[in-house]
Amino acid sequence: MGTNTVVKSLVAASAFALVAGTSQAAVISFSATYGSHTDGVAQAAEASFLSSLHSSYITEDFNDLAALEAGASGDLIGETLGTTDKTRWLMAASSFDTKVGTFSMTAPAPNPGSNNNIEEDKLMIEGMASDGDVTGEYGRFVNWDGGNWLDSNDADKITWDISTGSPFNALGFYLSDANDQGAQLKLNFADGTSTEYLQIMPNLADKNLAYVSLTSSQTITSASLVFNNGVGNNDGFGIDRVTVGRVPEPGTMALLALGIAGLGAARRRQKAA
Repeated sequence: MGTNTVVKSLVAASAFALVAGTSQAAVISFSATYGSHTDGVAQAAEASFLSSLHSSYITEDFNDLAALEAGASGDLIGETLGTTDKTRWLMAASSFDTKVGTFSMTAPAPNPGSNNNIEEDKLMIEGMASDGDVTGEYGRFVNWDGGNWLDSNDADKITWDISTGSPFNALGFYLSDANDQGAQLKLNFADGTSTEYLQIMPNLADKNLAYVSLTSSQTITSASLVFNNGVGNNDGFGIDRVTVGRVPEPGTMALLALGIAGLGAARRRQKAA
């Protein structure tokens, strides 16, 4: 991989009408915006997404190592088995139970050892080590926010079972250095229906920082997001600042608009009087 190349692009938002079980349908709006770690493009996309949510949204930033340790399966803490970026990490586990659901190593890298990775059956928490150095592979440094991130460790497949204990209809997250990965999403709705798996993640150019967001016209009770590296690929990504929350339903927005219009009409009548 090169050292300084930054690929910039914008994937425009698109909407999909998904048949959910019976005759019910949910409209899913998806967008991915990416640039570099320093140009502020992805960060602006996150700010816009967060501003659209109710204030009770939940964000997992992977900075609370004690909480991650409590929810880790088969974990290794603070191990250092070498001096290269691929042999140092803050935490490694086959799965992490977080505030926004569980991330699990479903299938390790398909070509063990070919990328000089170690502990290939585990996901990694990367970030700022105790000596001040940043762990993790070049290109996935999400240190623009000074925190940690979850690294795929070049896994063939990772599953994110999204569950927050309360319904939601919006989610967003950063991807760092995503290249070969696509992602399939399955949503479960409050009325008992669900979608088929939908390919929502475009393959992104190398060494990028992307912000991905999705909203649904129906309340989501849980979801599964599967990142699939693809057989024969040994490439990975970092994921950070994962947010799950709610945007106002269209009916709520319509009522709000009518209310504002009504207030305007009342004020005009008062002035006329």
